[in-house]
Amino acid sequence: MWVHDFGNQLITIFFAIFIYQTFGTIESAVWYFIVTYSAAPLSFIGLGFLWGRMRWNVKWLFLVYLTIIVGSFAFLYGEQNFTNALIFSAVYGFGRGSFWVGMHSFELSEVHNNERDFYSSMNKAGTIVLEILAPALATGSFMLSKQIFDGKAFVLLFILIPLSFLFSIPFLKNLANYRPKPILWQDIVHFFKDQKSKWARFYFANDAAERSFSHIAIPLAAVFLLGNETNVGIFETVLKIISALFIVWLAHMRHAGNRIKLLGIASASIALGAALLTGFFELWALVLFSLINIVAGPVYGVSGHTITLNTVESINHKKSDFFPPLILRSAVLWSTRIVVAGVMFLIAKSFLEAETVLRVFILFLVVLPLSLWFFAKKFFRGVTS
Repeated sequence: MWVHDFGNQLITIFFAIFIYQTFGTIESAVWYFIVTYSAAPLSFIGLGFLWGRMRWNVKWLFLVYLTIIVGSFAFLYGEQNFTNALIFSAVYGFGRGSFWVGMHSFELSEVHNNERDFYSSMNKAGTIVLEILAPALATGSFMLSKQIFDGKAFVLLFILIPLSFLFSIPFLKNLANYRPKPILWQDIVHFFKDQKSKWARFYFANDAAERSFSHIAIPLAAVFLLGNETNVGIFETVLKIISALFIVWLAHMRHAGNRIKLLGIASASIALGAALLTGFFELWALVLFSLINIVAGPVYGVSGHTITLNTVESINHKKSDFFPPLILRSAVLWSTRIVVAGVMFLIAKSFLEAETVLRVFILFLVVLPLSLWFFAKKFFRGVTS
Protein backbone atom coordinates (compact mmCIF):
# COMPACT_ATOMS: atom_id res chain seq x y z
CA MET A 1 0.00 0.00 0.00
CA TRP A 2 2.66 2.51 1.02
CA VAL A 3 4.89 1.77 -1.98
CA HIS A 4 1.92 2.17 -4.31
CA ASP A 5 0.87 5.43 -2.67
CA PHE A 6 4.39 6.83 -3.01
CA GLY A 7 4.44 6.35 -6.78
CA ASN A 8 0.79 7.20 -7.25
CA GLN A 9 1.21 10.43 -5.29
CA LEU A 10 3.81 11.58 -7.80
CA ILE A 11 1.41 10.87 -10.66
CA THR A 12 -1.57 12.48 -8.90
CA ILE A 13 0.27 15.71 -8.11
CA PHE A 14 2.40 16.14 -11.20
CA PHE A 15 0.96 14.32 -14.23
CA ALA A 16 -1.97 16.72 -14.69
CA ILE A 17 0.59 19.54 -14.45
CA PHE A 18 2.77 17.80 -17.07
CA ILE A 19 -0.23 17.44 -19.40
CA TYR A 20 -1.31 21.05 -18.93
CA GLN A 21 2.19 22.49 -19.42
CA THR A 22 3.03 20.24 -22.38
CA PHE A 23 -0.20 20.60 -24.35
CA GLY A 24 -1.39 23.98 -23.06
CA THR A 25 -5.09 23.50 -22.30
CA ILE A 26 -7.25 22.44 -19.37
CA GLU A 27 -9.23 20.26 -21.80
CA SER A 28 -6.09 18.12 -22.29
CA ALA A 29 -5.88 17.58 -18.51
CA VAL A 30 -9.58 16.62 -18.47
CA TRP A 31 -8.92 14.06 -21.22
CA TYR A 32 -6.14 12.57 -19.09
CA PHE A 33 -8.59 12.35 -16.20
CA ILE A 34 -11.32 10.70 -18.31
CA VAL A 35 -9.02 8.03 -19.69
CA THR A 36 -7.25 7.21 -16.40
CA TYR A 37 -10.34 7.20 -14.23
CA SER A 38 -12.42 5.26 -16.74
CA ALA A 39 -9.77 2.57 -17.20
CA ALA A 40 -9.38 2.06 -13.43
CA PRO A 41 -13.01 1.16 -12.57
CA LEU A 42 -13.44 -0.82 -15.80
CA SER A 43 -10.36 -2.83 -14.80
CA PHE A 44 -11.73 -3.15 -11.28
CA ILE A 45 -15.06 -4.48 -12.55
CA GLY A 46 -13.66 -6.76 -15.26
CA LEU A 47 -10.90 -8.33 -13.17
CA GLY A 48 -13.21 -8.55 -10.16
CA PHE A 49 -15.80 -10.54 -12.13
CA LEU A 50 -13.04 -12.73 -13.63
CA TRP A 51 -11.33 -13.45 -10.30
CA GLY A 52 -14.67 -14.24 -8.65
CA ARG A 53 -15.77 -16.45 -11.54
CA MET A 54 -12.50 -18.43 -11.55
CA ARG A 55 -12.05 -18.34 -7.73
CA TRP A 56 -8.44 -17.27 -8.24
CA ASN A 57 -6.31 -16.09 -5.35
CA VAL A 58 -6.60 -12.30 -5.10
CA LYS A 59 -2.97 -11.82 -4.09
CA TRP A 60 -1.86 -12.68 -7.63
CA LEU A 61 -3.58 -9.50 -8.80
CA PHE A 62 -0.64 -7.59 -7.36
CA LEU A 63 1.70 -9.19 -9.90
CA VAL A 64 -0.74 -8.19 -12.66
CA TYR A 65 -0.77 -4.67 -11.25
CA LEU A 66 3.02 -4.35 -11.12
CA THR A 67 3.48 -5.66 -14.65
CA ILE A 68 0.93 -3.23 -16.09
CA ILE A 69 1.95 -0.17 -14.05
CA VAL A 70 5.67 -0.47 -14.74
CA GLY A 71 5.07 -1.22 -18.42
CA SER A 72 2.80 1.80 -18.85
CA PHE A 73 5.70 4.23 -18.50
CA ALA A 74 7.21 3.04 -21.78
CA PHE A 75 4.68 5.31 -23.51
CA LEU A 76 6.20 8.40 -21.86
CA TYR A 77 9.70 7.85 -23.20
CA GLY A 78 10.77 9.26 -26.53
CA GLU A 79 8.49 11.70 -28.33
CA GLN A 80 6.02 13.38 -25.98
CA ASN A 81 2.77 13.62 -27.89
CA PHE A 82 -0.83 13.65 -26.73
CA THR A 83 -1.63 10.19 -28.12
CA ASN A 84 1.18 8.55 -26.13
CA ALA A 85 0.11 10.46 -23.01
CA LEU A 86 -3.45 9.12 -23.35
CA ILE A 87 -2.23 5.55 -23.97
CA PHE A 88 -0.14 5.83 -20.81
CA SER A 89 -3.20 7.11 -18.94
CA ALA A 90 -5.29 4.14 -20.09
CA VAL A 91 -2.69 1.50 -19.26
CA TYR A 92 -1.76 3.12 -15.94
CA GLY A 93 -5.45 3.42 -15.01
CA PHE A 94 -6.02 -0.25 -15.81
CA GLY A 95 -3.12 -1.16 -13.53
CA ARG A 96 -4.54 0.98 -10.72
CA GLY A 97 -7.83 -0.86 -10.97
CA SER A 98 -6.13 -4.23 -10.51
CA PHE A 99 -4.30 -2.91 -7.44
CA TRP A 100 -7.46 -1.70 -5.73
CA VAL A 101 -9.33 -4.96 -6.27
CA GLY A 102 -6.60 -6.70 -4.29
CA MET A 103 -6.09 -3.98 -1.71
CA HIS A 104 -9.75 -3.47 -0.79
CA SER A 105 -10.31 -7.24 -0.70
CA PHE A 106 -7.59 -7.66 1.90
CA GLU A 107 -8.76 -4.64 3.89
CA LEU A 108 -12.26 -6.11 4.14
CA SER A 109 -11.20 -9.71 4.77
CA GLU A 110 -8.33 -9.07 7.20
CA VAL A 111 -9.26 -5.88 9.09
CA HIS A 112 -12.36 -5.98 11.33
CA ASN A 113 -14.70 -3.01 11.70
CA ASN A 114 -13.54 -2.09 15.22
CA GLU A 115 -9.92 -2.07 14.00
CA ARG A 116 -10.41 0.05 10.90
CA ASP A 117 -10.15 3.52 12.43
CA PHE A 118 -6.73 2.89 13.92
CA TYR A 119 -5.63 0.85 10.89
CA SER A 120 -6.72 3.54 8.45
CA SER A 121 -5.11 6.30 10.53
CA MET A 122 -1.77 4.49 10.75
CA ASN A 123 -1.97 3.54 7.10
CA LYS A 124 -2.61 7.15 6.14
CA ALA A 125 0.17 8.40 8.42
CA GLY A 126 2.64 5.99 6.82
CA THR A 127 1.47 7.04 3.39
CA ILE A 128 1.98 10.70 4.22
CA VAL A 129 5.48 10.03 5.56
CA LEU A 130 6.37 8.47 2.21
CA GLU A 131 4.51 11.24 0.41
CA ILE A 132 6.83 13.74 2.10
CA LEU A 133 9.60 12.13 0.07
CA ALA A 134 7.52 12.10 -3.13
CA PRO A 135 7.32 15.86 -3.85
CA ALA A 136 10.85 16.31 -2.47
CA LEU A 137 12.14 13.66 -4.89
CA ALA A 138 10.14 15.22 -7.70
CA THR A 139 11.55 18.67 -6.99
CA GLY A 140 15.12 17.37 -7.11
CA SER A 141 14.40 15.40 -10.28
CA PHE A 142 12.97 18.49 -11.99
CA MET A 143 16.12 20.48 -11.29
CA LEU A 144 18.44 17.69 -12.43
CA SER A 145 16.32 16.68 -15.42
CA LYS A 146 16.34 20.22 -16.82
CA GLN A 147 20.13 20.15 -16.84
CA ILE A 148 20.47 16.66 -18.33
CA PHE A 149 17.62 16.67 -20.87
CA ASP A 150 17.78 20.18 -22.36
CA GLY A 151 15.19 21.81 -20.12
CA LYS A 152 12.72 18.89 -20.06
CA ALA A 153 11.62 18.77 -16.42
CA PHE A 154 9.70 15.49 -16.25
CA VAL A 155 11.95 12.94 -18.04
CA LEU A 156 13.91 11.83 -14.96
CA LEU A 157 10.77 11.62 -12.82
CA PHE A 158 9.16 9.27 -15.34
CA ILE A 159 12.20 6.99 -15.02
CA LEU A 160 12.19 6.99 -11.19
CA ILE A 161 8.44 6.36 -10.65
CA PRO A 162 8.23 2.87 -12.22
CA LEU A 163 11.39 1.85 -10.35
CA SER A 164 9.75 2.87 -7.06
CA PHE A 165 6.84 0.50 -7.63
CA LEU A 166 9.23 -2.47 -7.82
CA PHE A 167 10.13 -2.06 -4.13
CA SER A 168 6.82 -3.77 -3.26
CA ILE A 169 7.88 -7.14 -4.75
CA PRO A 170 9.58 -8.55 -1.59
CA PHE A 171 6.37 -8.02 0.42
CA LEU A 172 4.04 -9.99 -1.89
CA LYS A 173 5.01 -13.35 -0.36
CA ASN A 174 3.54 -12.26 2.99
CA LEU A 175 0.03 -11.65 1.64
CA ALA A 176 -2.80 -13.86 2.90
CA ASN A 177 -4.87 -16.06 0.61
CA TYR A 178 -8.35 -14.90 -0.37
CA ARG A 179 -10.44 -16.51 -3.10
CA PRO A 180 -13.59 -14.44 -3.77
CA LYS A 181 -17.01 -15.89 -4.41
CA PRO A 182 -18.49 -15.55 -7.92
CA ILE A 183 -20.66 -12.48 -8.53
CA LEU A 184 -24.17 -13.71 -9.33
CA TRP A 185 -27.16 -12.01 -10.95
CA GLN A 186 -28.91 -11.83 -7.57
CA ASP A 187 -25.97 -9.82 -6.23
CA ILE A 188 -26.33 -7.29 -9.05
CA VAL A 189 -30.10 -6.96 -8.55
CA HIS A 190 -29.65 -6.56 -4.80
CA PHE A 191 -27.01 -3.85 -5.19
CA PHE A 192 -29.06 -1.68 -7.55
CA LYS A 193 -32.60 -2.39 -6.27
CA ASP A 194 -32.24 -2.69 -2.49
CA GLN A 195 -33.62 0.42 -0.78
CA LYS A 196 -31.05 0.23 2.01
CA SER A 197 -28.35 0.53 -0.64
CA LYS A 198 -29.79 3.73 -2.16
CA TRP A 199 -27.94 6.13 0.12
CA ALA A 200 -24.80 4.03 -0.25
CA ARG A 201 -24.94 4.48 -4.04
CA PHE A 202 -25.38 8.24 -3.58
CA TYR A 203 -22.41 8.22 -1.21
CA PHE A 204 -20.21 6.33 -3.70
CA ALA A 205 -21.21 8.68 -6.55
CA ASN A 206 -20.56 11.79 -4.44
CA ASP A 207 -17.15 10.45 -3.39
CA ALA A 208 -16.22 9.88 -7.05
CA ALA A 209 -17.34 13.38 -8.05
CA GLU A 210 -15.44 15.08 -5.21
CA ARG A 211 -12.22 13.22 -6.00
CA SER A 212 -12.63 14.00 -9.71
CA PHE A 213 -12.77 17.76 -9.28
CA SER A 214 -10.07 17.67 -6.60
CA HIS A 215 -7.59 15.70 -8.73
CA ILE A 216 -7.87 18.17 -11.60
CA ALA A 217 -8.54 21.52 -9.95
CA ILE A 218 -6.10 21.60 -7.04
CA PRO A 219 -2.84 20.61 -8.84
CA LEU A 220 -3.61 23.01 -11.70
CA ALA A 221 -4.52 25.81 -9.29
CA ALA A 222 -1.22 25.18 -7.47
CA VAL A 223 0.92 25.46 -10.60
CA PHE A 224 -1.16 28.44 -11.76
CA LEU A 225 -0.52 30.35 -8.50
CA LEU A 226 2.94 29.03 -7.59
CA GLY A 227 4.41 29.44 -11.07
CA ASN A 228 6.05 26.10 -11.90
CA GLU A 229 6.33 22.43 -10.96
CA THR A 230 9.42 22.96 -8.76
CA ASN A 231 7.59 25.42 -6.50
CA VAL A 232 4.64 23.01 -6.28
CA GLY A 233 7.02 20.25 -5.16
CA ILE A 234 8.53 22.39 -2.38
CA PHE A 235 5.07 23.52 -1.25
CA GLU A 236 3.70 19.94 -1.13
CA THR A 237 6.71 18.69 0.84
CA VAL A 238 6.18 21.21 3.64
CA LEU A 239 2.45 20.42 3.81
CA LYS A 240 3.00 16.66 4.06
CA ILE A 241 5.40 16.97 7.00
CA ILE A 242 2.84 18.89 9.07
CA SER A 243 -0.03 16.61 7.98
CA ALA A 244 1.80 13.41 9.02
CA LEU A 245 2.36 14.73 12.56
CA PHE A 246 -1.30 15.68 12.91
CA ILE A 247 -2.75 12.36 11.75
CA VAL A 248 -0.61 10.32 14.15
CA TRP A 249 -1.86 12.49 17.02
CA LEU A 250 -5.49 12.04 15.91
CA ALA A 251 -5.28 8.24 15.50
CA HIS A 252 -5.83 7.56 19.21
CA MET A 253 -8.99 9.71 19.29
CA ARG A 254 -10.78 7.97 16.41
CA HIS A 255 -13.28 5.12 16.81
CA ALA A 256 -16.29 3.69 14.98
CA GLY A 257 -18.70 5.88 16.97
CA ASN A 258 -17.32 9.25 15.85
CA ARG A 259 -16.67 8.58 12.14
CA ILE A 260 -19.68 10.54 10.90
CA LYS A 261 -19.08 13.43 13.32
CA LEU A 262 -15.43 13.77 12.30
CA LEU A 263 -16.39 13.54 8.62
CA GLY A 264 -18.89 16.36 9.11
CA ILE A 265 -16.34 18.64 10.81
CA ALA A 266 -13.72 17.92 8.14
CA SER A 267 -16.24 18.41 5.29
CA ALA A 268 -17.30 21.82 6.61
CA SER A 269 -13.66 22.88 6.99
CA ILE A 270 -12.70 21.80 3.46
CA ALA A 271 -15.80 23.52 2.04
CA LEU A 272 -14.81 26.75 3.79
CA GLY A 273 -11.27 26.58 2.39
CA ALA A 274 -12.58 25.86 -1.12
CA ALA A 275 -14.98 28.82 -0.86
CA LEU A 276 -12.09 31.15 -0.01
CA LEU A 277 -9.95 29.80 -2.86
CA THR A 278 -12.84 30.13 -5.33
CA GLY A 279 -13.69 33.65 -4.22
CA PHE A 280 -10.17 35.11 -4.21
CA PHE A 281 -7.92 32.72 -6.21
CA GLU A 282 -4.71 34.28 -4.97
CA LEU A 283 -1.60 32.76 -3.42
CA TRP A 284 -2.67 33.55 0.14
CA ALA A 285 -6.00 31.79 -0.47
CA LEU A 286 -4.19 28.68 -1.78
CA VAL A 287 -1.93 28.70 1.30
CA LEU A 288 -4.94 29.07 3.62
CA PHE A 289 -6.85 26.31 1.78
CA SER A 290 -3.80 24.07 2.09
CA LEU A 291 -3.37 24.83 5.80
CA ILE A 292 -7.01 23.92 6.41
CA ASN A 293 -6.44 20.69 4.50
CA ILE A 294 -3.43 19.84 6.67
CA VAL A 295 -5.87 19.39 9.54
CA ALA A 296 -9.14 18.54 7.78
CA GLY A 297 -7.75 16.46 4.88
CA PRO A 298 -6.48 13.49 6.93
CA VAL A 299 -9.67 13.48 9.02
CA TYR A 300 -11.76 13.57 5.85
CA GLY A 301 -9.71 10.90 4.09
CA VAL A 302 -9.53 8.45 6.99
CA SER A 303 -13.21 8.87 7.86
CA GLY A 304 -14.17 8.41 4.23
CA HIS A 305 -12.00 5.29 3.93
CA THR A 306 -13.44 3.58 7.02
CA ILE A 307 -17.02 4.57 6.09
CA THR A 308 -16.56 3.20 2.55
CA LEU A 309 -15.31 -0.16 3.86
CA ASN A 310 -18.14 -0.40 6.39
CA THR A 311 -20.71 0.61 3.75
CA VAL A 312 -19.54 -2.05 1.31
CA GLU A 313 -19.69 -4.64 4.07
CA SER A 314 -23.19 -3.54 5.14
CA ILE A 315 -24.97 -3.85 1.78
CA ASN A 316 -23.92 -7.31 0.69
CA HIS A 317 -26.51 -9.92 -0.22
CA LYS A 318 -26.97 -12.20 2.79
CA LYS A 319 -25.98 -15.26 0.79
CA SER A 320 -22.73 -13.66 -0.34
CA ASP A 321 -19.87 -11.64 1.21
CA PHE A 322 -18.39 -8.17 0.67
CA PHE A 323 -16.85 -8.93 -2.74
CA PRO A 324 -19.90 -8.36 -5.04
CA PRO A 325 -20.78 -4.89 -3.67
CA LEU A 326 -17.08 -3.99 -3.67
CA ILE A 327 -16.87 -4.72 -7.40
CA LEU A 328 -20.28 -3.26 -8.30
CA ARG A 329 -19.40 -0.04 -6.47
CA SER A 330 -16.95 0.64 -9.31
CA ALA A 331 -19.85 0.76 -11.79
CA VAL A 332 -21.19 3.73 -9.82
CA LEU A 333 -17.73 5.32 -9.68
CA TRP A 334 -17.17 4.93 -13.42
CA SER A 335 -20.56 6.32 -14.49
CA THR A 336 -20.16 9.27 -12.11
CA ARG A 337 -16.71 10.09 -13.47
CA ILE A 338 -18.02 10.10 -17.04
CA VAL A 339 -20.75 12.56 -16.06
CA VAL A 340 -18.26 14.73 -14.16
CA ALA A 341 -15.88 14.73 -17.13
CA GLY A 342 -18.71 15.92 -19.38
CA VAL A 343 -19.43 18.74 -16.93
CA MET A 344 -15.72 19.66 -16.88
CA PHE A 345 -15.60 19.84 -20.67
CA LEU A 346 -18.72 21.99 -20.75
CA ILE A 347 -17.22 24.39 -18.19
CA ALA A 348 -13.85 24.49 -20.00
CA LYS A 349 -15.56 25.30 -23.32
CA SER A 350 -17.85 27.92 -21.75
CA PHE A 351 -15.09 30.10 -20.29
CA LEU A 352 -12.07 31.39 -22.17
CA GLU A 353 -9.77 32.09 -19.23
CA ALA A 354 -8.09 29.18 -17.44
CA GLU A 355 -8.42 30.96 -14.09
CA THR A 356 -12.21 31.18 -14.44
CA VAL A 357 -12.44 27.48 -15.34
CA LEU A 358 -10.41 26.48 -12.29
CA ARG A 359 -12.48 28.70 -10.00
CA VAL A 360 -15.67 27.02 -11.20
CA PHE A 361 -14.09 23.58 -10.71
CA ILE A 362 -13.11 24.50 -7.14
CA LEU A 363 -16.65 25.80 -6.50
CA PHE A 364 -17.84 22.18 -6.71
CA LEU A 365 -15.47 21.41 -3.81
CA VAL A 366 -17.53 23.76 -1.66
CA VAL A 367 -20.64 21.58 -2.06
CA LEU A 368 -19.43 18.00 -2.58
CA PRO A 369 -17.70 17.41 0.80
CA LEU A 370 -20.87 18.54 2.60
CA SER A 371 -23.13 16.33 0.49
CA LEU A 372 -20.77 13.38 1.09
CA TRP A 373 -21.25 13.78 4.84
CA PHE A 374 -25.04 14.07 4.33
CA PHE A 375 -25.27 10.82 2.33
CA ALA A 376 -23.06 8.95 4.82
CA LYS A 377 -25.25 10.12 7.69
CA LYS A 378 -28.46 9.12 5.87
CA PHE A 379 -27.10 5.67 5.05
CA PHE A 380 -25.99 4.79 8.56
CA ARG A 381 -29.16 6.20 10.07
CA GLY A 382 -31.10 3.80 7.82
CA VAL A 383 -28.86 0.87 8.77
CA THR A 384 -29.21 1.41 12.52
CA SER A 385 -32.92 2.32 12.54
